[in-house]
Amino acid sequence: MGLCAIALLAYANSFDTGPALDVRAVLEQDTRIRQASLENLGLILTKDYWWPASRDRLYRPVTTATFLFNYAILGNGDNLVGYHWINFLLHACNACLVLALAGRIFNRAGPAFFAAALWAVHPLGTESVTNIVGRADLIAAMAVLGGLWLYIRTATLRGGRLAAAAVGLLAIAVAGMFAKESAAVLPGVTLLWDLSLGSGQPRDRWQRLLPYAAVIAAASLLWWVRERIFSALPWPAVSFLDNPIASAGFWTGRFTAVKVLGMDLWLLLCPWQLSADRSYNQIPLSSAGDAAAWLSLIVIGAILAVALWRRRTDGLIFWAAGFAGLALLPTANLVFPIGSIMAERFLYMPAIAFAIAAAGLAYRLPNRKLGTGILAAAVAIFAGRTLARNRDWKDNLAL
Repeated sequence: MGLCAIALLAYANSFDTGPALDVRAVLEQDTRIRQASLENLGLILTKDYWWPASRDRLYRPVTTATFLFNYAILGNGDNLVGYHWINFLLHACNACLVLALAGRIFNRAGPAFFAAALWAVHPLGTESVTNIVGRADLIAAMAVLGGLWLYIRTATLRGGRLAAAAVGLLAIAVAGMFAKESAAVLPGVTLLWDLSLGSGQPRDRWQRLLPYAAVIAAASLLWWVRERIFSALPWPAVSFLDNPIASAGFWTGRFTAVKVLGMDLWLLLCPWQLSADRSYNQIPLSSAGDAAAWLSLIVIGAILAVALWRRRTDGLIFWAAGFAGLALLPTANLVFPIGSIMAERFLYMPAIAFAIAAAGLAYRLPNRKLGTGILAAAVAIFAGRTLARNRDWKDNLAL
């Protein structure tokens, strides 16, 4: 209850914010959410996220179905308060899942609570919580956290209970991946657990095979459905105004992406200057003389080196670095360019690793009271910044 109260305090002024950015497109133009009917459910399942004004290859039927739940079943219509409450409740549930996961990692209440509280009030979460269309991030994160937690529990299950858990894991994974594509990192997250913090748990082949088969089946289903829906449509061009990396050469684009990752790390530590979007040339393309890109590369390389070096003796650092990397990978512009060069909503899930690592490191200080004080101060500062940031989402003009 205390954790939820802290989160509610940070988002207390978010419930009366108006429609900003894509909210109007989702709530006012999407006729599928007007009435709960089989016809609308069919359209939700067979059309893309932005239908009828399709503009990219996003397929998020679970997220759209939750907007239908708000609009038609709860009767919220154009009244945004109900949508904000659903967003906050999803975020509060995620905070409780972070608390449960951190408790499993630390086996201590103190660092687990501060990890969850630090993440729950982190200002980078406002784009996902306060902005109504950020709901996709909330559901995807819930699926990854809930799926990982259920996978951890399968280490003690046998027979029918193990099979039931695998079915539950399949349902969770499908719900998350059909809410936002970023939940497709769940197979990697479960493997990461086995390679780091779960390596000491004895498992027979079925305890590994059934859960892995469940999450891989969910990812395969997502791929198959997307192919059926989008195969006849041309691949949309990424505008260089939204993401200059899309028009850059391979190495220039990847070097710029590394710089952006460094900027992400800085925002996790110091979320002071926040922006709903990065317009063209706000992040210039990198060249060999870009000091910021080189600094980012050095810092990221150092983190990876320490994580690998300490893998067997410090599973926490290896897990945190791996979780953050996996959560960032779909939007990092390293594998392929996406529709944005940088966005704070992309950090909603990676911030979990940051918060858990920060709490773990603070509790390793020789003076435990000092570590607790630092974490308490960070929670208070982040909560205050979140309160201030919420008002920026009042409307497009405020942004």
